[in-house]
This record gives sequence, structure tokens and C-alpha cells, in this order.
Amino acid sequence: MGNEPTSPPAQVRCSSVSSSSLSVSWAPAPEEQQNSALLGYEVYYQLSGGDFVQMLRLEPDVGQALLKGLRRWSSYLLTVAALTEQGLGPQSPAVECRTDEDVPGAPPRQVDVQLINSTCVKVSWRSVLPGQRNGQIRGYQVHYARVENGESHGLPRIRDMMLDDAQRDVDETAQYELIIEDLQPETLYSISVAAYTIRGDGAQSRAHLVQTPVTLPARPILSVRLVNETSACVIWTTQRSSNPLQEIRGFRLTYGLKNHSRSFSVDVRPEERRRDVSDLRPGGVYSFLLAARGRSGYGEPAEEELSVPEFPPRGFPLLVERVNATCCSLQFSWIPPGGTYTGYTLAYEEAGGGVEPRTLAVPADACSYTLHGLNPDQAYAVRISALNAAGSGPFSPQVRFRTTAFDTGTTGERNPTHNQPHPTNHSGDVNVGGAQVYVSPLDFLPSE
Repeated sequence: MGNEPTSPPAQVRCSSVSSSSLSVSWAPAPEEQQNSALLGYEVYYQLSGGDFVQMLRLEPDVGQALLKGLRRWSSYLLTVAALTEQGLGPQSPAVECRTDEDVPGAPPRQVDVQLINSTCVKVSWRSVLPGQRNGQIRGYQVHYARVENGESHGLPRIRDMMLDDAQRDVDETAQYELIIEDLQPETLYSISVAAYTIRGDGAQSRAHLVQTPVTLPARPILSVRLVNETSACVIWTTQRSSNPLQEIRGFRLTYGLKNHSRSFSVDVRPEERRRDVSDLRPGGVYSFLLAARGRSGYGEPAEEELSVPEFPPRGFPLLVERVNATCCSLQFSWIPPGGTYTGYTLAYEEAGGGVEPRTLAVPADACSYTLHGLNPDQAYAVRISALNAAGSGPFSPQVRFRTTAFDTGTTGERNPTHNQPHPTNHSGDVNVGGAQVYVSPLDFLPSE
């Protein structure tokens, strides 16, 4: 009597046919390894990470199969085994294959429409649940149309929100919003939202009916100018109107970094025409929005942008007066200045030598440095400055350090005639490069 097959089918391959079907193919094992008459094949498949295994039995002369009724945009593990008169042979190594994308199986959730003014609404919604997306959600479309006598009037308009790569793989808590700004006052609109994948649009959400209010105050005339490095002055004027419906009852100023999700809003009294803002970030581009508030809400906002220049650092690093000196090297440290900077420029020279100072570039994350290749028993004048994208700041006051007469590896002050015993417990001690460095009390600080 023979035995069951000793080798599985070979060359098992899988490809996607549609969003709910996969094609799997294979080649039979060599005849000498089948060991008896071939009765057919069994294809096993299951969702990746799942427990439920399905099986499809096929005739012996078949070398491929079409698996139908699968879950859309899902990954499956497949194996193939040969069946002979003596039993079932080993299964082939598992092959992983994913079904194609399809249109979303459900609309976005928790759709909400909020009036902003007589021509503007904010539409917000949450993403389609992961199990109903049927692919990567590439974006959303907001459909809106005028409603007259209970029916849509004309073709609906569509606003598209395309997602970037980082926004596509999100959980069900993700929330989105879109501002529609081209509506007519005192008009009824129907608004719905649909998600789409690469295969097309899914179903639209239940339509929300919204009635735009009466005409609101006109857009103010806005200007913004820089006052100093981190402050700006916002000034505006308004258009006069005899229409009592356009009476101005206040303003709302909103500002923040351009293309940044965080912004600041402040309500302003109707008689005010100026507001100062502070704590702006050097090098940032800010967007300012100002809207007038009427009896029924806020009017169309005026918008201005302001580029805040970046200035070189005003302060300088503070060199620590203690140094780790050898006959040929000096190791010293410094206290960084306040603010943001991209690096340091270190300048040093032999004291009294009349030689042009040498300069070195030091990365921003360093707070100590070791000069090598120096002359024994020689005083060196050292200065350091911080720099950023706008340029270099002022150099620190010059500090003199002296190498030892021969390599003793001892730690000394910048002035060797004032050596003192090392304290055993000093709140200003720092460790630099494995050596204990003692920080002297500070008699000066970098000016702001």
C-alpha cells in the first residue's frame, strides 16, 4: 500500500480579482511524491489573524480556483494540499493575498451643520467605521443644493476634501470639518456628506436642512503691522450702513500660525478699532481673521497675513570659568543663551599672539568642547556666539584659559594663580566629558 503525499503542491500563487474574490493557482507535486492516485485538491483560506478556516475541494485536473464571497479590502492566508487514495498530503506554505478596494459601505457618521453667517456654514463629521471603509478613504465630498417647495433646485454643488497620506489610516474617532462660504442669505439648503475610495463614492449621509439667516454686517477692512519681534498691531475700519439688520454688535478676531490647527480667538467691543497681539513666533507666518457680529451672527471675515521675521540671537553663551587643562588641550563648557538657535561659533587664539583667531562650528546640542593640538604652558583667549537661521549673535566676553606646562591631567581655573582646593559638595558642579568641572559664581549674564 502507498502512503499519503509527502510533498505539497508547488508554485502556489494568489492574485486579487475583485473586492470580494481571489484567484489562487498551483502546480502539482512531482508524481513520485504523490505516492498514490490523486483524487483532488483542497484549498484552505482564512482572514489574516482570524480563527475560522474555510475549505474548497477541487478535482485532480484543476490547477486553479476562484474564491468568492470574501470580505472587501481584507487580507487572507491561503494554503493548498493534495488529496490521494491514501489521505491528505501536507499543506503548502501559506500565501497572503488581499482583496481589492471597493466603495465605502456606509456614509460618514455624526454629520452636523452649523451656521456661521448668512452665506457660510460649517459642516463637520466623523470618519466611516474601519469595518465599513472597504479600502483607504481618499477623501470626502460635501453635497449641497438649494431646496424649494420640498425639492432640490438645480444640480447639487460639491466641495471635495482630499486627505493626505497621513490622514488616511485613522481610527473611528477622527473628525473632519469643511466651511462652505458661497451660500445665499435667507435660503434653505440640503447638505450631505459622502466618503470615497479609489473605487468611487460611497453612500451619502442623511441630508441636513439648514436655513441661512438674513444679511449680516459687511466684511471689515483689515490691516496688520509688526510692532516688535514678537508683537503686532491689528487695525480695522468698517463700512457704514443704514440697514439696521447690519448693525455691528462686536467683532471676533481669530489668529494663528498659517496651516496650523491651533488658533486664538478674542471678542472685541463694537467701538474698538484696534487690538494688539503678542507672543508671536519669530519666523512664523500668521493668518488674521476679523468678522463683524450683527443681530443674527457674524459676517464675512476679513483676512490678512503677517510674516514675522526671525532675528539673530541677542544674547550670548556664558563660558564657565573652570577648565580641564592638559599640556596640549583645553576642555571647557558654557551655559546656553535663551531662545532657539541652530549652533555655535567658537573663536580662540593665543593670548597676545597677534594672530587671527581660529573659528569652529559647534552643533546646537553641545554645551562643552575640547581644543586639541595646543602649545604647552600657553594662555588662550576663547569666545563663543550662538547662531540661528537669521545669523550669528554677539560673542561672549573673552575668557582666558591656560594649558599646563606638562601633561598632568589636572583641573585648573582660567587663571592658574588662583587655584583653590576642589570642593566636595558644590551645587554648581557639572560633569564634562568624564571630568568633574567646578562652576564659579556668575558675575554677569548675557543681556536680552
